[in-house]
Amino acid sequence: MTHWRLAALVCFPLLTGCGKPMICATEVTEGSGTFKAVARGRSNHRPVIEHESVELACEQLCVATRRTDPRAACISRCAVDASMGKIGLRTTCSEGSL
Repeated sequence: MTHWRLAALVCFPLLTGCGKPMICATEVTEGSGTFKAVARGRSNHRPVIEHESVELACEQLCVATRRTDPRAACISRCAVDASMGKIGLRTTCSEGSL
């Protein structure tokens, strides 16, 4: 095997990204309603995609409820509360087209 073939076998997956396309949908439920969001990415980054979809749903909650604290703090608190079970959280991920 030539050096170029070996380099292509090693570098090609790094450049093109590994994993199949993935979509994660999240619902965050609080007393004021249910807020939904979708995040897309590659399946090899599933935890990141799940976290992103939770943050997007929490951002919708914070905007809709007009919290007085800064948006970043509200989103962070919402994401923590959802992961700890203090507010409702449902996330589903599936492989599909981006």
